Amino acid sequence: MTDVWNLKEDELIPVQFNGNGQPLGNEGGIFNKFTGCVARVANQIPLDAAIGKRFTIPEPPLGDIVKSWFLKDLGEKWRNYKCSLKLNILMRPLRLRRHRSHAGKQNRSLQTTVHTAGSKSFARYAHELIMLMVR
Repeated sequence: MTDVWNLKEDELIPVQFNGNGQPLGNEGGIFNKFTGCVARVANQIPLDAAIGKRFTIPEPPLGDIVKSWFLKDLGEKWRNYKCSLKLNILMRPLRLRRHRSHAGKQNRSLQTTVHTAGSKSFARYAHELIMLMVR
């Protein structure tokens, strides 16, 4: 992420977006990780400076969709970060943590499909499949 934060004024990272405003490709992964960083230090950087000065954003109407997706994603990442902060600070009692761990293991054993996408979004996987089929 340091290479994104330390970009020169005239450098931009070109990002492709699908019709839903979701970032695609390797640059899309960088964009997603960057939104997570912005969510954790939201009080230190203005949002317009966060995306506009580091990434190429398409012109409207797709640009408006991208910006609304960015704000929605940023809100979700902020809520997740806030939740993890509360858990770390409050540290639930050990008995409750063990019960939740056991319940989680039981629920996972009942699942029939496994989600192993990692940090790559389904939109990025779909884009890669399309690119493989085109070749």
